[in-house]
Amino acid sequence: LPADTSDWTMVVGAACSEVSVPLDAIEPARAPGLVVALVTQGTAAAVAGTYALTVVREISLDSTGETLAVFATADNIATVIAALALDARVTGAQPEFIYRTTAEFGESSSASTVTYSDPYAALTYGPQQTGALDLHRAASGSGHLIAVIDTGVDVDHPDLTGRVQYEDVTDKGWSADAHGTAVAGIIAAAADNAIGSYGVAPGAEILALKACQPKEEGGLSARCWTSTLIKALDVAMQKDAAIINMSLAGPPDELLARYVALALQQDRLIVAGSGNGGPHAKPGFPAALPGVLAVTAVDVWDRHYERANLGDYIDLAAPGVDIIAPAPNGEYPPLSGTSMAAAHVTGVAALLKELVPGMSATELVSVLQNNVRDLGEPGRDSQYGNGLLDACAAAQLATSDAVLCTDRHARGDDDAQNSD
Repeated sequence: LPADTSDWTMVVGAACSEVSVPLDAIEPARAPGLVVALVTQGTAAAVAGTYALTVVREISLDSTGETLAVFATADNIATVIAALALDARVTGAQPEFIYRTTAEFGESSSASTVTYSDPYAALTYGPQQTGALDLHRAASGSGHLIAVIDTGVDVDHPDLTGRVQYEDVTDKGWSADAHGTAVAGIIAAAADNAIGSYGVAPGAEILALKACQPKEEGGLSARCWTSTLIKALDVAMQKDAAIINMSLAGPPDELLARYVALALQQDRLIVAGSGNGGPHAKPGFPAALPGVLAVTAVDVWDRHYERANLGDYIDLAAPGVDIIAPAPNGEYPPLSGTSMAAAHVTGVAALLKELVPGMSATELVSVLQNNVRDLGEPGRDSQYGNGLLDACAAAQLATSDAVLCTDRHARGDDDAQNSD
């Protein structure tokens, strides 16, 4: 198998029995010839010299005082990692794993009528399906900083301008990219400005952290790496983002897991897409890590997105099929994937944080998971998790009924269900 399996698909069977699975959903994709390691500050060059490695990059991690070093080697990676594991200057070493953003182009869907002046408001069905639109009477996410760890974002987009801080951690330079712009826009595109669509939390501030690079200029598909994701988490913690969106998926990753755990320990909410590997794929990470809110996708009719992962790690379902989202150059394509679903959950989390400022991340997770509309088999299941995100029910519990939804997102009170 190639080290980088991210562009390969395994096909089993033929005709009606054919099953296609992205190869990186089965065998983790790795950057060929690269090893990433946490080393004591100032020792990367010495470590490289000891093992005949080349230092590709040194990344300072302010949140822990460590250095993340990316080494290149012509030797067997497993042998190098085994040797580094015995070195007192190294606290962890592994392959440079590759992650993928989880979205694809789709076709626009019909949706219910909304009252905003935005031209695509009628097609922006997600906030109404989840009840988030009803909460806009009381909250917009204003005053809350959301870290979007993704590709670059079009910071001059008229639906986002003036509300985006940004930083590139890839060393490839800042760029206005399709996937990052879409995720940021689904979360926080301005409402009622007669431009494009509107976001779930249209008043929120975005900290755009470019940790992923599009495979092609202007393309939706992108790669992210262990090292860039760790540095992005480090910056998100230093900038004190209370909510972190990671609309990407990849393999189990010990070093990344350490920094995810550190962010969670600091009372930050991390929301991640469950992955687009399909029903036969292994769990997607970081969504499958303990404490991360793992989100799968459904369409406007609550049907499960056919390319989404299945698994016991999935917590919530949210709109993620044919989502109208901002893109560079003034475009608003319909996009599908668990990336889009995760962005809806992140936006609702910002609304709830505004309604109840003192709510901890643990309390926020509990409120979101335990106030849903059950889909599929009764109770929690591997397809929908606890059920469909219900912003109204969550807000009512979080505010002790101080915030009520009047039209119950056009579905009727009987459709709303608390899973407790």
